[in-house]
Amino acid sequence: MDDAVLIYLFTARGRQGDARQGVGIGAHVMDGPSVRLFKGHGYASDGEFPRAYATYQLLDLFPGRNLTLYTEGFQKRLQDFHLGGGKTAKGKPYVGSEYLAEIGKARSRLIIMQPPSGFSPDYLMAKHAARDALKHLEEHPESRNFVPVVMSRNHIVDFKEVR
Repeated sequence: MDDAVLIYLFTARGRQGDARQGVGIGAHVMDGPSVRLFKGHGYASDGEFPRAYATYQLLDLFPGRNLTLYTEGFQKRLQDFHLGGGKTAKGKPYVGSEYLAEIGKARSRLIIMQPPSGFSPDYLMAKHAARDALKHLEEHPESRNFVPVVMSRNHIVDFKEVR
């Protein structure tokens, strides 16, 4: 896995609105000597949805490449999704199950690790990007009225590379 793309992924959660909560997503991506920063924001009724969405987007961005993902708690969600056949203990589909299913198909090229416990500038960059995206969302709440957001409680408005 020497050629693996390293990804530090963080989600920041805002105040609960109606049935959904504002979220910011930040990803610090290291692909060899190249370093890229991604961030986005949206709304989610489930805390793991933004991670699933961002992971799916990053897998798509690096087709065929091995990825090492540092993020909090996502390993358990993927395991529960797999063991439950895509359904929760109550028999309902997981939020973001379409993304979780695609991530499951690419599982052989994805390693999920806990984020570093000590100081890590890479994880800190992802954390700042997520908080910055959430701050933007809270300062510009008009995105709550976009049609896709109104039609779904779980929607990421923007997740892209920032320069």
